[in-house]
Amino acid sequence: MTIFMERMGVVFVVWAFAACGSSASSNLGSRSACDDQLCGNGTCAVTADSYTCTCDSGWLGANCDQNINDCASNPCGDHGTCTDGIATYTCECASGWEGTNCDQNINDCASNPCGDHGTCTDGVATYTCECASGWEGTNCDQNINDCASNPCGDHGTCTDGIATYTCECASGWSGTQCNMSSAWTQVTAGTAHTCAINAGKLYCWGKNTYGQLGISSTDAKNTPTQVGTHSDWTVVSAGQDHTCGIHGGYLNCWGSNSQQQLGLIADHGNGAWQESPAQLEENIDWIAISAGSTHTCGIRQQSNVRQLYCWGANTNGLLGTGDTNPASFPTQVGASTSWSAVSANVYHTCGIDAGKLFCWGNAAYGRLGDGASSGAVYAPKQIGTNTDWTTVGAGLQLSCAVGSADAQCWGKNDYGWIGDGVQSIAGTVTAPRPVTSPSGESGASWSDVKANDNCACGIYGGGAYCWGYGGDGQLGNGDTNIRKIPTPVSTLSSGVTRIAVGDAHACAISDGKLYCWGIGYEGRLGDGNADDHTQTTPLQVAGP
Repeated sequence: MTIFMERMGVVFVVWAFAACGSSASSNLGSRSACDDQLCGNGTCAVTADSYTCTCDSGWLGANCDQNINDCASNPCGDHGTCTDGIATYTCECASGWEGTNCDQNINDCASNPCGDHGTCTDGVATYTCECASGWEGTNCDQNINDCASNPCGDHGTCTDGIATYTCECASGWSGTQCNMSSAWTQVTAGTAHTCAINAGKLYCWGKNTYGQLGISSTDAKNTPTQVGTHSDWTVVSAGQDHTCGIHGGYLNCWGSNSQQQLGLIADHGNGAWQESPAQLEENIDWIAISAGSTHTCGIRQQSNVRQLYCWGANTNGLLGTGDTNPASFPTQVGASTSWSAVSANVYHTCGIDAGKLFCWGNAAYGRLGDGASSGAVYAPKQIGTNTDWTTVGAGLQLSCAVGSADAQCWGKNDYGWIGDGVQSIAGTVTAPRPVTSPSGESGASWSDVKANDNCACGIYGGGAYCWGYGGDGQLGNGDTNIRKIPTPVSTLSSGVTRIAVGDAHACAISDGKLYCWGIGYEGRLGDGNADDHTQTTPLQVAGP
């Protein structure tokens, strides 16, 4: 007989046994049924008929000999392995879990593995760190090398910081990334005014009758005066009474507009002068500009296409458009797409296209170099057969260019302007003729030559040289004599990167420093003196 009993919520199974027709005592004699330990893991009690077993916790069966499977209800869930015990169990937890029943995700962020430089997100037996700015790595313990991208470029030394860097700039360079030259980088000399670029900022000085200094007035200046507030000027060209420059790819012109030489949009193109830079159109792809007297020319580049444009007066075909019609806005010259240089002056223009030299305009005095000494050419005409020209400078009655590292000049030769040792008053040279190379400069070569009214200057082997008429000190060699061959400019024997020639003055940049010499009237030398004085040797122009 089986008896179920409940005591304090626990069900006990009690088995009672009896022999047919006799009592337990009669069957067992004087011995108790419980003397044989029939209940095993329980407590035995004699009953009238037999005995009953009250099982210990964890056991069941008639004789309490069956261990209850405490793992049957899967107490360890999906994150542990259950081992049955006696009225108990143990769970061996999978990685990342803990607790009696393996139901608690271990907090892998408790040990602060991301440190002070990251935010920890707990996972299962893992974690992820979201690193603060400037840090990287599994535990955000690696400082990102902010210098890896070489932010200081070729002109600075980078020191890494935390999500930042500092650049120690080389001499002559400044800016957060040492990409702004704190030295003079460009210089141009007009008839009686001068402009130059320093650290991307534009400065002008000298005559200002028509606002050609671009300083929002017509006041003359005898020291460099900043033009506007832009700090990304790259090119500037000073003409007779107007100036043009490029910043951020935008072309701006200012000064005299008597012949529409500023090329401005309609509301500016009424002939009135401009006292501050005025932008031409909306194009941002200008790369070169040359201001003449009453006309201007520039080059625009789009991808690998470089087109030449000219505007303003078109007397004797100055614009190269094939006729003599003036243009109040940039007008393309021909169909070529490989122009690399252009130089405009009073009577003619020259340019370089795919290494070939072209000139057009008034041919008097042989200034075009095409073999003629009179007449006019209305469209670009190739000069000679060379295909390696690199720079060209059109002067008033003289032109010079550099090709294959040799300098050649042509045009009027009154005061030895050609630079070949010959002086021919009223004589002309109608085709390019080599300039005498300075002696004692073995292996050196010409890198640039500029010409203007009555002299020419160039850079040879890193040194500055001038020749021609020196009566106003414009040759920079310490006297006022005529020189028929290139003569060294005093103190500028090396490091010269730019040179410019005005009406009766010249300027050069050497090792980032700017020097000017010649006639100082109207402040064009930038030396603080506007009186009519002569400077026969280079005088350093003070920086901003």
